[in-house]
Amino acid sequence: RPQSMAMTVAYPVKDADRDDAPDIVVHTFHIDRMNGSLSTSIARVSGASGVDIDEQEFMGALAIEYPAGNLTSDDVTDNIIAIYQFNGIMSDELEDDLKNITATRLEAIDGKGGAKLWEQSFSGPAVALPVADLTGDDKEELAAYLIRYGEDASITNDLALLQGSDGAVLWQKNFPGFMAIAMPGAD
Repeated sequence: RPQSMAMTVAYPVKDADRDDAPDIVVHTFHIDRMNGSLSTSIARVSGASGVDIDEQEFMGALAIEYPAGNLTSDDVTDNIIAIYQFNGIMSDELEDDLKNITATRLEAIDGKGGAKLWEQSFSGPAVALPVADLTGDDKEELAAYLIRYGEDASITNDLALLQGSDGAVLWQKNFPGFMAIAMPGAD
């Protein structure tokens, strides 16, 4: 079994550096089992020239950036960076790895200029997905799915609604023993 692993994932995003070509977001994940380290790098690269636009390093964490709807009412898709902090190193079992996530920090990133809009933290694993504008402010809200592990091996699931404009928790509900999935319906 390999002692060190690196993986790169890339996808195109809207042209932020105005060179008339889509930019590319590049995730590089590195796991070193010899010293128990985990790190992630997220870089934006010019699609036209390959020149780095910016890069963030997340030491001791797994970080994933993904589209999160429109959080700024400017008709440009904004992003979330989910930063997972681990207690120990990753294992060969997904279930064990999820239990080793001690905290998740969600950072909302402006799709136009890349500035951080807000951040929100939760204990344990979490992911936030856009649902719709539920507050009437022309900004999409996010459904944050929170997984909780009990000492008796039980799993509970919370659903928190985050205000898209500032990340504030509008409400949170627990669904013991069930996996909560939410999606907006017709009004």
